[in-house]
Amino acid sequence: MKVNKYGLSRHIPASVRRKVRKNSGFACVVCGSAICQYDHVDPEWTEAKTHNPKNITLLCGTCHDKKTRKILCVSTVKEAMKNPKSLESGLIKEYFDFGKTIPTIVFGRQRFTNTLNLITIDNNRLIYIEKRIENGLNRYFLNAKFFNTSDELLFEIEDNVWYAPTNVGDLEITGNRLIIKEDDDKIGLELQNIPDKEFIIKSLNMFYKGYKLNSDQMQFSISTPSGKQVIAFSKDVEASAHTAINIKKENLILRNVSFHKGEIDMRNSGAEFCYFGKETTVIMG
Repeated sequence: MKVNKYGLSRHIPASVRRKVRKNSGFACVVCGSAICQYDHVDPEWTEAKTHNPKNITLLCGTCHDKKTRKILCVSTVKEAMKNPKSLESGLIKEYFDFGKTIPTIVFGRQRFTNTLNLITIDNNRLIYIEKRIENGLNRYFLNAKFFNTSDELLFEIEDNVWYAPTNVGDLEITGNRLIIKEDDDKIGLELQNIPDKEFIIKSLNMFYKGYKLNSDQMQFSISTPSGKQVIAFSKDVEASAHTAINIKKENLILRNVSFHKGEIDMRNSGAEFCYFGKETTVIMG
């Protein structure tokens, strides 16, 4: 591992990186871009003896390059560190690129292909895709609202543009993965976008008007305000439908959904005109 003349490695400890993200408003302090790099401002890493979070900030690739080339001066960056750009609006903003194909939506290990309306609760669409024709080509726009365990908006996607409030516990972007924590340890939402292929909700811990939605690498489930689990998917479910999950007044009837494989717990729900493949296991009441 590369170290400077004082023996300080390039690797910044996780606890320091978390403080830097918080101090920077989880975005480039100069322009507000959410795709960032950690930068030792003053002193630079080559002259630093410690990873002091007070001397490190977040800069996007463009602003970081400008600082390195002496186009953006250190004093400008240090001034921006006092009042990060994202904190002016209270929002972090970026966008997802899905390419030209409809993305497969993945909850943990549960895959939904060619599905435009994924989750609707009491006539409110929480996760859905809109198809539009632009310049003769199909374009797909993801819209979603994710809430925390206090039923407060945690993360929102509007036509592929995502927004997150700066008052979250933590927001970290590593490669194409995004993790939001309500506090230092509790993951509220973990996403990964693979353009032209999949949009993965790797982890979700969400409350919405009394409904509880949970997703991890083992299972995806929804429970009602009265505590009834209306649906649970496990064991690598693969499904396709125009509308997958539409809950009304704590009741779920799956309609015109094709299940190609996996295990579906439907003890508290029903199905009409659904297809269940040979590799599908259905648990009924």
